[in-house]
Amino acid sequence: MKKVLTAGLAAILVACASSEVTTVSPDSKGQYQAILDSKFPRLLTDITAQAVRQRISAGLLMASVDIKNEDLSRKDLQYKFLWFDRDGFEVQPDGRPWTPLSLLGEETKAVQAVAPQSNVVTFKIQIEER
Repeated sequence: MKKVLTAGLAAILVACASSEVTTVSPDSKGQYQAILDSKFPRLLTDITAQAVRQRISAGLLMASVDIKNEDLSRKDLQYKFLWFDRDGFEVQPDGRPWTPLSLLGEETKAVQAVAPQSNVVTFKIQIEER
């Protein structure tokens, strides 16, 4: 009986831990700018999102975004993920710290995060200069 329950629980956990990756499509200009947000619009001409991937794992949205410095000079930045529910409300707006990110000229780096709650359906990345 104990083995049957353990096997059943394992099957449920595997089913809940989906790893299907979806790629978000770029806009008509081939850009993902809606993913990036900044209080300084000029920054978004130098910093772009190149690829956006997401999946649900253990009921939580996981996101990975390739961020590229289009400029030739080094950029010292900080970013944080903003998570939103299906009604467009931000989830845990004060619960995220800024993460430093340095990009050399024309360098691309992937940034990743996991949503804080299962009701998250979308995200943005707020990015600022340090």
